[in-house]
Amino acid sequence: MPLFSRILHDKRVLLMLACLTLIVFLVATSFKELTGASLLNSPINGSPMLQIIRPTPERNPGTIQKSVTEPPNEYQHKKKLMFFKTHKCGTSSLVNVLYLYGIRRNLNFVLTPYQHQLLYSEPIIKLREGEEFHILCQHHRKNLNQSWYYEPYLVHEILPKNQTFYFTIIREPLLQFLSNFQFFRFGVFLERQVHRNLTLDEQIELYVSQTKRVDNVICNRVINPMSYDLGFPRFLKAGIPLETAIQNFIDFLKTEFDFVMITDRFDESMVLLRQYLGWSLRDIVYLKRMTRSSHVDSTRIADLPINDITINLIQKYNRIDHQVYAYFREEFQRRLEDMGEAEVAEEVQTYHLLNVNLTNTCLDTSKIRKTKLKTVFHPIKSSAKSKLECQILAGSDVYISKALSVKQDPDFKDEYMQKYKLVQASMYLLKLFSALSHQYTSNKECLGTNSTCV
Repeated sequence: MPLFSRILHDKRVLLMLACLTLIVFLVATSFKELTGASLLNSPINGSPMLQIIRPTPERNPGTIQKSVTEPPNEYQHKKKLMFFKTHKCGTSSLVNVLYLYGIRRNLNFVLTPYQHQLLYSEPIIKLREGEEFHILCQHHRKNLNQSWYYEPYLVHEILPKNQTFYFTIIREPLLQFLSNFQFFRFGVFLERQVHRNLTLDEQIELYVSQTKRVDNVICNRVINPMSYDLGFPRFLKAGIPLETAIQNFIDFLKTEFDFVMITDRFDESMVLLRQYLGWSLRDIVYLKRMTRSSHVDSTRIADLPINDITINLIQKYNRIDHQVYAYFREEFQRRLEDMGEAEVAEEVQTYHLLNVNLTNTCLDTSKIRKTKLKTVFHPIKSSAKSKLECQILAGSDVYISKALSVKQDPDFKDEYMQKYKLVQASMYLLKLFSALSHQYTSNKECLGTNSTCV
């Protein structure tokens, strides 16, 4: 009798095979539960999913790093990201983190073709057949010449709320106002108007006195600028008391955004964001960008010379931003306590060390460069120019977004190079994108760890 037929007729052999099959199944199931991830949910197999590998302790000899206990995650089903970028809230560093995350995984960004801002008046970039958008993380404007506020229903059509994690960031209003006022050089325009030099106090007083009000309320790019960005003008209607409008606006923000980060607690915000998205610490390391310093004639915002009268004037008219900030600062603290404040603080320490290590690896901190916008930065070390994370995290979001347009546009033509002024840096970044995606998928030992693999 053939061997196969004998096995089928031997009950003892069949019983042993059944037992072995059961053991293999149980071992495989236990392994999956222990790892907390399935290969089917990993981007290694080409699936462009945002929810990927769970973080594991840093593999550092002699130490054991705790991760914040994973709570039941109500956001796990949201595989896309919409980060609304407010002005002068420390968003540039975070945007480059999101660019790096998407580039590593070959995800598609929502873009106005060959622009670094989303323009509501222009069509968004096309995608190849069968592809979809995954991330939006730019400023929103009506067009190149006109600022505008958030239009949620336009964005929902591109990134549905039930599939997308919506988040934004706000900052202590006085510091944000001063940063915004200085960065966009509103005082310089006022000095040209009156043909004389003005102190900062005089600049702010003159601006407030000249600005148009609606029921004695100012909400524009200068006064209440965060609320303007987030769409408060849609709530400011005739016959509705200001307090009611503000409360309606806060209620809208509570439902529109899954998470509101706080600039003044940036690292804690990033750790909470990591938890909500199921990312590793490696996924959120960053390099500081677009900062001001006491060096090279660029005064830190907190040290700007203004008197108490000016501060009271700002707070009086900046009332909407103050109330929004007060609410979400308390909400942030509640979320922190729910997550475990001590555990978050411990993870923030680890996170801080990773960022310091990345800075020391990538940047020459002994040198300072100044931009035309009076921000400062440290140049990339010569030894780090081959390190791809350094290039993206320290890179210009203008160049990166233009390079992404070239990468994603199915109708790209050579003449676009001159038409859209695609500088050489954009083409250089394209080469980085390809290499970075390859490095991510081949460097598996770094995935899901708290180590910085640059």
